[in-house]
Amino acid sequence: MAHTNPTPSWIPKPALARVVVLGASGFIGRALTQELRERGHAVAAIGGRTADSAQALDAQVDITNLNAVVRVLQQVAGDTVINAAAMANIDRAETDRKACWAINVDGAKNLAVACHRVGMRLLHLSSDAVFGDDSDSHAEDDPPGPVNYYGVSKLASEQAVLALSPHASVLRLSLVLGGGGGNSLIGWLERAHRVGESVHAPDDEFRTPIDISTLASCVSELTTKRFAGVLHLGATAALSRFQIYQRILLELGLDHVQLIRNAPPNPARAPRNRKGCLNVNRAMALLNTRLESPEICIRKACQRSAQTKGTAGTAIPVTTNAP
Repeated sequence: MAHTNPTPSWIPKPALARVVVLGASGFIGRALTQELRERGHAVAAIGGRTADSAQALDAQVDITNLNAVVRVLQQVAGDTVINAAAMANIDRAETDRKACWAINVDGAKNLAVACHRVGMRLLHLSSDAVFGDDSDSHAEDDPPGPVNYYGVSKLASEQAVLALSPHASVLRLSLVLGGGGGNSLIGWLERAHRVGESVHAPDDEFRTPIDISTLASCVSELTTKRFAGVLHLGATAALSRFQIYQRILLELGLDHVQLIRNAPPNPARAPRNRKGCLNVNRAMALLNTRLESPEICIRKACQRSAQTKGTAGTAIPVTTNAP
């Protein structure tokens, strides 16, 4: 089932790709929508049927319903689709595997088929969770080895997308940093500061973070390139989660959050890969967008988070309701 809001006004910019963001009610999708609109892209923001922020969306669709996905893509008539729709809560994915597979795998399959049918390019967002701990830095062609069900589902989604949509790009991310809301790390740390909670910050889990502005720049650039296959996006080096959290708190001036390096084992916490470090050499050779050190990524993300939110930007009109 798909539902659309009244047609928003827009001014087309022919020089830039018209972008459709699936998963626009989540942290990454919502932030990418705003960033891309500020760069001049016309963007249709599409969320799930249960999205709390329906008023901020151009359409809603059940990504597990292929016919509904095809109809909503036909209505928005964009050039490039970004799939940010996912069950990204790793702990929930471990326990609710049926729902995880339906959203992360079946949903990605449907989107790949729909994009192929309507002639749209697909950029599918994936994760470092497809890898295990067999290497300190993973390149795109390294063998996968997920340690949790979320990683299993994201690996299966990659394989489905590349098989069903020949011109698709799979963009693997390690840790996206940006404003609050949804699954945002910065928002989580800000809430912990407000209520005085301590935070588990493992010093043996390493990531190559990317700030949302740099990610949006990479995505914007990729809408104009004929790249198909897998691409890693992230910082040029890795930091531990403890180091990342510590730097965020320092940048934001949040001095009332206690970071716990080595918390007792938590049966409710799904396994995590300790070395979620992505080698970004391929992206550095392909893109003009500069990939930065993790320290600079953190600073840019915190500065962006602190900015006053601007206008919504340019939306793609959705002309009809899809059942």
